[in-house]
Amino acid sequence: MSTLKKYLFPLIIFLILMIAVLHRSFNNSGFRYDAPRLAGKSIQGANIITEEQLLVPGNKYLIVNLDSLNTPGEEFYNCITLKVNPDSVLHKKYFKQIQRYRGSVILSSSENSKAARIWMLLSQKGLKQILILSRDKDIEVLKKEFRPDTTSVPEFI
Repeated sequence: MSTLKKYLFPLIIFLILMIAVLHRSFNNSGFRYDAPRLAGKSIQGANIITEEQLLVPGNKYLIVNLDSLNTPGEEFYNCITLKVNPDSVLHKKYFKQIQRYRGSVILSSSENSKAARIWMLLSQKGLKQILILSRDKDIEVLKKEFRPDTTSVPEFI
């Protein structure tokens, strides 16, 4: 009985932690972000904004330029612009500016794949109003038809 009293406090702590771990692992809402929900926005194109939609007056935007060069017509949008290297988007300095902004954040890049990767990173960090600026509404469509290389022949040894 004295050993039970001696280890009673650590045993209670262990049981509480075990119950918390089991509850967290079997609870569906235990995960912070739902991956299918994030991917669904991308598949539906809900995370894409075109230049025509950007020019609607009265909307408040922060444009995050991911290119080293200025995007042509950037000053035409009359929005706040933040020039960021894609590698340093998650640094405290830039991430806090993006996180504190009270409006939509537009990711602008000459390469849509670069903006899509940064969109996924920021969405996984919990930011909600992140959009990708694109010239076309449907950026996922293949522009060229696939043609297999018929000139290559397997080599026989």
